[in-house]
Amino acid sequence: MPSAWQIIFPQNYCYPFTYYRTQPRTAHGVCLLPMADYGIPLSKLFFAGLLSLILTIDAIMGLQALYYWQLDRAETSADLYPPSSKLEKRLADQRTRLTDYRIEDAKKGIVAIPIGRAMQLVVHELSRNGAATTVPEGESR
Repeated sequence: MPSAWQIIFPQNYCYPFTYYRTQPRTAHGVCLLPMADYGIPLSKLFFAGLLSLILTIDAIMGLQALYYWQLDRAETSADLYPPSSKLEKRLADQRTRLTDYRIEDAKKGIVAIPIGRAMQLVVHELSRNGAATTVPEGESR
């Protein structure tokens, strides 16, 4: 009965780090050769692998430095380029529309109230009518 070693590594297998001339061919006539027998010296292969590793690490560090440099620029751009007066006027107008009382249409009797007061009225009306206290799916409190 063959041993486990002979089952795993049959005799017609060409071991990768032995010389081709000393090993028999496989059933297909192909044998694994050491890299030197293919014309590729191991020292050059090792150097190419090491160089690619160094270049990959360098590229990652360079991209990280570029990211943090752009992040610093984005933080200082607000100081260098202040928002325009149109934007400031529009934001102020939106704030007043959300926080002040005003008449929208006097003929139809439409008025606007602050958003905070509107939310209080809606909550009061829902609690008075006994509406469900659960929040619909996909919404938050």
